[in-house]
Amino acid sequence: MKSLKRIEQIISDISPDLSDKSRTELLRLCKRAEVEELHLTQRLEQAVMEKAVIHSLLQKASDELIEKYRTIFEQSGVPMVILTNEGVMVRANSHFSTLFNIRSPSAEAEIRFFDLLSGSDQEIVFKCFQARNEEKSSHCEITHYDKEGTARYLAINIGVLPDGRESIVSIHDITELKNQRAELTTHKDRLETLLNLYQMTDEPESSVALFAIQKGAMLTSSRLGFICFLNQEEEQITIEALWSEDEGQNRKKPAIRQMALQLVDIPAFVKLIRSKNPVVLTTTSASDELIRKILVMEKKVKRVLLIPIIDQERVVAIAGVADKPSSYQEADQLQLSVLIAGMWRLIIRSRQEEALRTANKKLTLLSTLTRHDILNLTTALIGYLEISREMTEDPELLLLMKKEAAVVQSIGEIITFTRDYEMVGMKTPVWQEIGTIFAKVSSSLVDEGINVRSVVDGIWIYADPLLARVFANFIDNSIRHGHQISTISLTFERIGDGLILIYTDDGEGVAAGEKEKIFLRGYGRHTGLGLFLIREIFAITRITIRENGVPGEGVRFEMKIPHGSYKQFGFSDHQGDYHVQEGGKL
Repeated sequence: MKSLKRIEQIISDISPDLSDKSRTELLRLCKRAEVEELHLTQRLEQAVMEKAVIHSLLQKASDELIEKYRTIFEQSGVPMVILTNEGVMVRANSHFSTLFNIRSPSAEAEIRFFDLLSGSDQEIVFKCFQARNEEKSSHCEITHYDKEGTARYLAINIGVLPDGRESIVSIHDITELKNQRAELTTHKDRLETLLNLYQMTDEPESSVALFAIQKGAMLTSSRLGFICFLNQEEEQITIEALWSEDEGQNRKKPAIRQMALQLVDIPAFVKLIRSKNPVVLTTTSASDELIRKILVMEKKVKRVLLIPIIDQERVVAIAGVADKPSSYQEADQLQLSVLIAGMWRLIIRSRQEEALRTANKKLTLLSTLTRHDILNLTTALIGYLEISREMTEDPELLLLMKKEAAVVQSIGEIITFTRDYEMVGMKTPVWQEIGTIFAKVSSSLVDEGINVRSVVDGIWIYADPLLARVFANFIDNSIRHGHQISTISLTFERIGDGLILIYTDDGEGVAAGEKEKIFLRGYGRHTGLGLFLIREIFAITRITIRENGVPGEGVRFEMKIPHGSYKQFGFSDHQGDYHVQEGGKL
C-alpha cells in the first residue's frame, strides 16, 4: 500500500508534463493495483488460517492414529515387541511381558530379545531376524518353556517397520494347534495299527500280543511294553510278550519270555485285578520292583502304566508300558486300552475259529463215516430185495418189494444230498465262465433229440465252485419233469447295474401256486432237494433265483447277479464288434 502511495505522489509531481489522458490512465492503474494488493493480502491471511486449521487436524489425526496403533499393539491379545536393527527391545506389550515373565516393558530397553530364549531357540530366531526384509516378513517356530516348566509351541513372525530402523515381532501360541495335529496323527497311527492288527488272523497268539504291545509302547512314547495272561484261577501269570525300545533299535528279535510268576509276588497286579481299573506306578522303587520281576532286567524305570483286559467281568490279562519320559496321561490309558482290547478280540476270535474248525472237522468226519456206513447198508438192502424178488412170483409181494426198493433209493439220494449240501460254502467262491460250464454239463446229460441254446459265452460270475451242479440240476429237472421237451436255453439280460441269467425249457412249466414252494426243502415229486440246494449255492455270493415262467409253456429260472459279481468280455454282438462290460473286479 505504501508503494502505491509513493507512485501516486510521483505521478502528481510529474503531472504538469503529462497529458490529462495519460495522468488519468496512470491513476486508474494505481487504484486497480491497490485493489488487487488488498485481495492478495486477504487471500494470504485466509491461507495462513487454513494452514493452521489443517495442521491442527493433522496433529489430531496423528495423535488418534498413534493411539489407535498403541491400543492395537497392547490389546491385540498377541505378544508383540518392537526391536532395533540390533535386536534390542524398544517397546513390548503386556502379553509379551507375561509370556517371558518380564516385570516392566520399560525396563528392558537395553535387553536383546534373543537373550530371553534358550540356546537352540536363539539360533533359530536370530536366523529368522536376519532373513526379514522390507517387502516380506520372516517366520519360524520354537518351543518355549514357561515359568511352570510347561512346553509352549510358539510361531514367530518378524517384519520391518516403514522407517526401516525398527522391526516388529508378533508371537502366536500354537500349542493347541500342535496338540490337535499330534492327536490326529496319533488317531491315524492307532487306526492303522488296529487295521494291521485285525489282518493278523493267521498269526499265533504270541505274535499278535507282541505286535500289539510294541505298537502300544510306541503310541504312548514308552520304552518298554509287556503283556501277561492270567490262568483261570487268577493265581499265576504268564509273560506272553515283551518289547523294549533298546531291542528294537538294535534290530534284534524282540524278547518273548514265556515265564510263569505267582500273582501274590506282584502286589501291583493284585491291586489291578481287584479294582479292574488302570494303575499308574510312579514311585521308583515300586516301578523297579515290578520291572525286575516281569522284565528280568536291571534297567531303572520312572513310571509304569498297567491296563487290565477284562472278559466276562474277569481280568484275563494285563498289559503294561513303562519308562515314558513324561507322566502318563489319560490319553495314554485310552490309547493302550483301545489297542489291547482290539488285540484280545482278535485272540478270542482266533480261538473261537480254531474251536469251530476243530468241531467242524469232527462233524465232517462223523458225517462222512455215517454216510459211508448207511450207503453200504442201503446197497446191501437193495441186493437182498433183488434176491427176494427172484424168490417169489406173488404180485402183492413184488409190488411191496418195489416200493421198498424205491424207499431205499430215496434214502440213498437223501444221504448223497447231505454230502452235496455239506460242500456248499466249504470252498472259497471263484470266478467261473458260465458258457464253458453249461456246455460241458449239457453235453453229458442232454439226449440228441433236445436242442441246446446258449448265448452266454464270455460271461464270468463269482460263485461257489458247485455252480456246475446248479446247471446239472436244471437240466435233470427239465428232462425228468418237462415231458417231451425239445429245447433248453441259457441266456442273459441286463437290468440296472446287474445281470440276469435265464434258464428256460419248452416243457410243462411250473404251476402258479408252486413257484416259491419248489425252492423249499422236501417239496416236489422227487426228493425235493435239488432246487433248495441251488438257492443255497447261489446265496453264498448274494445271487437270487426265482421261477418266472408261464405255466404250460416251460420253466423260466431267473438268476440275478449283483454288481461286482459278474464280468463280461470278448462278447461279439450281431455286428461282429467286441465289447468289454465290467460288472465287478476279475
